[in-house]
Amino acid sequence: MKIFITGTSGFIGNYLNRYLKKYFEIVSFDLRKINNLKTLNESKLLKEINSGDIIINCAASLRPKNKTDFFINSDFPYFLSKYLNDKNLHTKIIHISTVNTNVEFLKDNYSLSKKRGEELLKTENVIILKLPLIIQENNNKELIQSGQLSIFFKYLDLKFLPIYPMIYPGNYFNPIDIGKLSKFILSLINSEENKGIYNLSGLNKFSTWQLFEKIAKKKNKKIIKIKTKLFTKFLPKILTKLVYKYNFLYNLIGNIDFEKHSENNKLI
Repeated sequence: MKIFITGTSGFIGNYLNRYLKKYFEIVSFDLRKINNLKTLNESKLLKEINSGDIIINCAASLRPKNKTDFFINSDFPYFLSKYLNDKNLHTKIIHISTVNTNVEFLKDNYSLSKKRGEELLKTENVIILKLPLIIQENNNKELIQSGQLSIFFKYLDLKFLPIYPMIYPGNYFNPIDIGKLSKFILSLINSEENKGIYNLSGLNKFSTWQLFEKIAKKKNKKIIKIKTKLFTKFLPKILTKLVYKYNFLYNLIGNIDFEKHSENNKLI
């Protein structure tokens, strides 16, 4: 059995690639080179897949702008599952998605394109994992610079600021450590389960501010709260719309409890 992993240049895909190499033969693929249906049909990816193999689709564009980005988020999962069904290949797909797709009012390109990708998927032999914020901790439970939290580390590395403002409280997350996620995916690989949707959730809830505060404490930086309601109160309506159009902004400024928008959460 081979494990095919897409999106190995990203945080989750790269970690899974290294973690699963201890147990399986891993074949990784860069979807930037497979950016439409024609190149997918001609790709080595389809030629090498057999029944019994497993595909973990981690590929995603967080800020989709062009055709390649939207193909990766929306069309690739559909065409891949359709190909496997048409060829009658019993190949399990573990599709990595996001809890953003559970929040109806999120209309940014990332959330909408990932939601479309879920809706188009053929459901046979497909397991969809809707992920919350994924973090990485060291042995002392300190946050490591990785994934989406990297933006906080880079912000706190700016030398010219004596104090660092941050929205309070921001969104609420139930983050999962990448190590726990990898072990859960390994259990899915080894199981006979081949269909389902998981809304994954960590045991503990943190606000944007609390996560930022943990990083600032580690880096010995002074920080200050800017209350979300106060901030948005003085934003022109046009800017408020922009906040919810671009996911990297509403992940900071919003006031969403992502877990409350998901049903039947599985704690890991």
